[in-house]
Amino acid sequence: MTQYTYWFRDLLAAGKGPDWLFQASFDPGNQQLLTKTLRAIQPLGFQHYYANQHMCPIHHTICQYDLWVDQHNYAHLIAQLEERDQSNRYVYHTIQCCQQDLQIVRGYGGYPDQHGQAETNIIYTLIHTPGLILTQWSISYGGITYPYEELTSGTSITDLVHYLE
Repeated sequence: MTQYTYWFRDLLAAGKGPDWLFQASFDPGNQQLLTKTLRAIQPLGFQHYYANQHMCPIHHTICQYDLWVDQHNYAHLIAQLEERDQSNRYVYHTIQCCQQDLQIVRGYGGYPDQHGQAETNIIYTLIHTPGLILTQWSISYGGITYPYEELTSGTSITDLVHYLE
């Protein structure tokens, strides 16, 4: 497996945060291909959950979506999602796919040296999947009492590859 430079390297170097987000949108006609591709990846260190009629962290409305949570936080975050637990978890890793949108979140920057390669591999797999048309992407940071700010963004695979490399 190819080792890539982590998608969040500039956030880490600049001490930005607390949360780190990678977001990407694909052509609306790519919904099924995006979901199928992500389900086939089975990111190492993550567990899958199909959220049926739950609050979507991407669209901030009730949706059906695929969610992957790092194994360490899976039970807790699913209990929160299902409203069985109201306590907060600050450090976590999630990957969400809803409609034609993808979001990768590292709560409080995530656990150091964990899941960065799996997250970055997802991005590279998607941008190299025939038929998937990336329409926009961004890397942001913020959360808790800090407003979300965009570190960088683009509208093409070329922009994203240039940033990642």
